[in-house]
Amino acid sequence: MGVIPLIMLAIYFVIIIVLTLRTPKSGSGNFEDFMTGSKSMGAIVVGLVMMVTYYSGSTWTGWIGFAGINGAFAGYVIPYGFCTGLGMYALAKRLWPLGKQYQLSDCGDIYEMRYQSKLLKTIAGLTGAVLNTTWITMELVTIGYIIKACSGGAISTAVGSLIGLVFMVAYTLWGGVKSVASVNTFQSIVMVFGAVGIILYVVYHYYGSVGNMFSIALDISPQVFVLDSSMNASWFSFVFLCSIGALCYPSIFLKMFMAKSPNEVKKSAIMNSFGSLWCLLILLGGFACIGYQVATGHIIDNWEEALPQMMAESGNAVLFGVMCIFILAGCMGTVDGTLLSISGIVTNDAILVWKRHKNHDGCIGTKEYNGADDGGKSVKWTRIIVVIIGVCAYIITTFDLPLLVNIAMINYQGIGLLMIPLVGAVTWEKATKEGAFSGLIGGLLVTIALMTAGLNPLGFLPGIYGVIVEAILYIGISLATYKQDKPEAKMFEEFKQYTGDAVDGETGEFLA
Repeated sequence: MGVIPLIMLAIYFVIIIVLTLRTPKSGSGNFEDFMTGSKSMGAIVVGLVMMVTYYSGSTWTGWIGFAGINGAFAGYVIPYGFCTGLGMYALAKRLWPLGKQYQLSDCGDIYEMRYQSKLLKTIAGLTGAVLNTTWITMELVTIGYIIKACSGGAISTAVGSLIGLVFMVAYTLWGGVKSVASVNTFQSIVMVFGAVGIILYVVYHYYGSVGNMFSIALDISPQVFVLDSSMNASWFSFVFLCSIGALCYPSIFLKMFMAKSPNEVKKSAIMNSFGSLWCLLILLGGFACIGYQVATGHIIDNWEEALPQMMAESGNAVLFGVMCIFILAGCMGTVDGTLLSISGIVTNDAILVWKRHKNHDGCIGTKEYNGADDGGKSVKWTRIIVVIIGVCAYIITTFDLPLLVNIAMINYQGIGLLMIPLVGAVTWEKATKEGAFSGLIGGLLVTIALMTAGLNPLGFLPGIYGVIVEAILYIGISLATYKQDKPEAKMFEEFKQYTGDAVDGETGEFLA
């Protein structure tokens, strides 16, 4: 491919540096501003940042490979993306006003405030953080491969991953979520238009038309065009667990709190719901892999590297560079927000909770709550943790990892369990901390036990049974332990004051 892709890569990194330097550097600041930008961003920015967060760079490596192997089954990403957007829309008017009133920054804050339990906050927060860390590793692996491919092998995968990590850590430390939003907006645009152009180029370059591509794939693997009845349970599991899991992902939840009003969250949610149709590109890329050997005589060596291989063998250096950059943009757009959100969770849900416990500080929403801000110390801790987590994730990339989609589904099955207590917190008066504790722990134990045993009863993934057990425990124990004078029951009345029509949907200002 020569030096052209490497030059394009260098230009891409220069643009990131410029965008970062144009963002005001975060000083000591306060934690809420560092993590959410004081809830000041519009729908387009929030929508683009969300899109580049959950349509990661590995979408164009691992997921295209998954679509090439499994065909129509990979279409689960379309209803999953649509349902996630609907969930964001439904939760916007309930969660955003609480975040505004109490300067909340993550899912754990909602748990603490509603259930009046700092321990529950820590358990829920760290569960999401630990599981979400694997996304950083997955994306760093992809970044390393892409930079290696872009340099024609002159830069090793390990060094490529390190280069990407250094850039992401640098601009995340510079301005917090404002730097991330500035860079992610650019990265999202690059990813959207780059993916459209490259996938269509692959299809028409090798097959001449979409119809011819499907015709060849049908002759080779007719079974991938239909969902066998034995796969229905598994397919439903993928759609359901990904939909509820995405809503509780730390980096996605954080970005819901970036918006300047509930309506901006709703607009970004609509944008992402209909943006799920963009996932048709993943299916097109997957089916292009199926007939590639017939069309070219070349064998795909690694399904997760199928798209880079097809572009490399096309001989077009400029478009190969475009492919490398849009995949890199997707990777970095996922890692930076994930790094920031996980680090914020460790600070907010663990370190600060421990300090507040020692100081006998009350829970969020009570008169005894003195606030989590401490003159900028929490921001400094978060910056340090960003570096630590980045280094740990980089070390993990040196190990032999399984198929990326399989890693992601392990994450979704755990994080999805955070959804029921979250929805119950803002909608159900009789929810109690005992119900939330037992439901979350019970669901996790069932999910882990089934996964460890390698069991998928009736074809459903373990996470489905974890959610069922969680729901039963959550509802049953909450009903058994509910009393009107419990702190969490009183807090529900507080919740009602700051949800729904408590704020002007357009301006975000509280109504009298």
